[in-house]
Amino acid sequence: MKPIQGLLFLVGIFQGQAAFAQDVPDTSGCPSACASGIRCSPVIPLMPALIARDQAFKTATVLAQIELLPPGKVGEVTIRSSSGYESLDTSVLDAFKKISCTFATPLLTRTVALQEFVFKLE
Repeated sequence: MKPIQGLLFLVGIFQGQAAFAQDVPDTSGCPSACASGIRCSPVIPLMPALIARDQAFKTATVLAQIELLPPGKVGEVTIRSSSGYESLDTSVLDAFKKISCTFATPLLTRTVALQEFVFKLE
């Protein structure tokens, strides 16, 4: 399985990119996340081996919805837009089970954010 990197930044919604781990840019500055006071660990879904070996597979996108709950915890994560591959969607959901976030100030209301992952073979 090959890791896919999702970068979480809060700018009204989470925005992110997915790429193979070796192609991920350094985001230690995390301008958007730091400005909002929310920092989350990287979300790294794995490319299922069966898909990685599929010569016909080129690219697929998964859009996940993440719920942040007061005072500062991660709630439910759901697939908002499926890739069309159940194993890729499941990989994204499994990766979010390991996420942890820190909040500079407690959240006062429920917040819903989106995170996009693009799986591709090169």
